[in-house]
Amino acid sequence: MASSLHNTSFLCSDFHVRNLLGVSVDENEHILITCKGVVKLYNVLDRRQVRSWSTKSWHPFTSGAVTVPTTNNLAVVINGNSISQWSREEDDIDNVKRYNFEAPIHQLLVSADKVYTVFTNGEIEELQSAISTRRESKQGFLQEDETITYVQIIESTNTALIATKKREQASCTKLYELQLNQSGGRSPRGYDLAVADCTLTGLCALSSSILITLWSNGDMYSFDLRNDSLEKLPGKKHATETSVIPSKITKILELSPSHIALVGMGKGDEGGLIVLRDLSFAMTVCSRKLKMYHDPPLAWVTPDGIVVAEGGSLALIPYTVKESNLATVFEVCRSWNLGTEEAVPEEAQETIYTNKSTELTHIIRELRKDTLTESL
Repeated sequence: MASSLHNTSFLCSDFHVRNLLGVSVDENEHILITCKGVVKLYNVLDRRQVRSWSTKSWHPFTSGAVTVPTTNNLAVVINGNSISQWSREEDDIDNVKRYNFEAPIHQLLVSADKVYTVFTNGEIEELQSAISTRRESKQGFLQEDETITYVQIIESTNTALIATKKREQASCTKLYELQLNQSGGRSPRGYDLAVADCTLTGLCALSSSILITLWSNGDMYSFDLRNDSLEKLPGKKHATETSVIPSKITKILELSPSHIALVGMGKGDEGGLIVLRDLSFAMTVCSRKLKMYHDPPLAWVTPDGIVVAEGGSLALIPYTVKESNLATVFEVCRSWNLGTEEAVPEEAQETIYTNKSTELTHIIRELRKDTLTESL
């Protein structure tokens, strides 16, 4: 089977999109859905809410709740300056102790078996260390007019990437790389992330330490964080994206080492679009339309599929990704030829039906399944 996006199913619709803060992975086919006033524990398999915990309107949640791997408790940021942790048996979290911080908190991030606290000034500390030192000043390294727009921890290198923008220079993005240790990040390195006459509209740091960026002219760049100096950002041109409108904010999600998903605005209408891309062959594999486009796009990856805001609901789009080789590429092409998939995207036509080799083009167009083997 070639890589693909499967049929959409709906999870829940009892929330307003403007209140949605995040979706995170829990244990045993469960996810946490966080809105400003409630955290819901949801069973993905039977589409059923298991538990929920609410907070008073004057103490709203301000980032997505996460599961603490070492204790199996839940943790969330409240009012931007407090952290609350509670067990699943807790009924009223307003009675649970809250840890108040001097420095404002951006969000909580889970990496392997650790939870990190990301402060708005750029400081990153493990959760328990941050709680222990919460009354101490967090120096950070970001200027007051810098706002975090993206943060990701790369487990393989124990580093964190933070992208920021300045309030009066919204078109300029700066990228910082932090080395993490037990007490947090140290020695940040900041570099401009820019392409001439373009605006950055999407980025994703892959687990393989590859940084993928999308620019307003449709160009996608790839940068090796392990082997290249950050002075060489954004790296080399990887492909040109033509399925989504690249000038609109697009969310890039890592599905596997060889595949990513773009969630953006589709062309021709005001709806959204999810595009599955093969990184190895720099091609579009397939896409799925969404009823609405949200700015910024609201989408998260779970073991069961991509969870995305679809109109006023949360939808689950399962996916299959297979390591790329000529056989899988030809299988995608054969499916399009036989009409078993959606119409082949123009970009994929240009990628597969190449004019560089008329003989290869002829072979691809005439493929039959019984002649296709992994030996290709």
